[in-house]
Amino acid sequence: MSYLRALVYQQSAIVIEPRQDYLLEARLLPVAKEFGLADVSALVGHLRGKPANANGLQLKVVEAMTTNETTFFRDTHPFTMLKTHVFPQLLVSRTVTRTLNIWCGAASTGQESYSVAMLVKESFPELSSWKVRFVATDLCNAVLDRAREGIYKQVETNRGLPAALLVKYFERHGQDYRLKVEATLDDGSRANGFVVSLKPPTGFLVERARPAKGQRILVDIDLTRVNSLLVAVLGQPRRQFA
Repeated sequence: MSYLRALVYQQSAIVIEPRQDYLLEARLLPVAKEFGLADVSALVGHLRGKPANANGLQLKVVEAMTTNETTFFRDTHPFTMLKTHVFPQLLVSRTVTRTLNIWCGAASTGQESYSVAMLVKESFPELSSWKVRFVATDLCNAVLDRAREGIYKQVETNRGLPAALLVKYFERHGQDYRLKVEATLDDGSRANGFVVSLKPPTGFLVERARPAKGQRILVDIDLTRVNSLLVAVLGQPRRQFA
């Protein structure tokens, strides 16, 4: 299991203690079966023999070990601070350029990221004339796909989303709720980019977290919204709030 702990840490900075080896066994056995391997030991042997990760197995292993817990307006207090302190300060400091770049790391299925976007729309209407960009990233492709869809079950909208915002920004989609958004492809400047606009010019960009080798991303970030994650920003952010 030490090999798997080291691999997951190297690829994601997720720390798995030896006492948590049962999590590796429970979460990775289905991955092993998916790749036609008998058990987790066979999976380790397969990984050791394919360092180039030609079949994407390493990524599957890392994704299986992510937790992906999120809710709308999670923990409340960070969003209160954004509304009462952080955004008002940014409105002053960026008044000349009238641009605002926001990165939501560990975005999971998008609830916290969309919460930030709704907070901006509701509390800072003056930003409607600014160039505002939301960037959400996550290690797990599957949860980002859900974030792009913007479709949530009622049990998910019941967790933290005020009724007034549910009515204003969502519509019924069968038994679920879907964001009232226009989805368009990005301009191509970012690989795997996808823009979801709550209302232009405020945009919401969801993209995979891993840049190509040597590529620099997010070099001018004004606000970083990350929950339960230590992040390293490639390049030099102008201002960072965690």
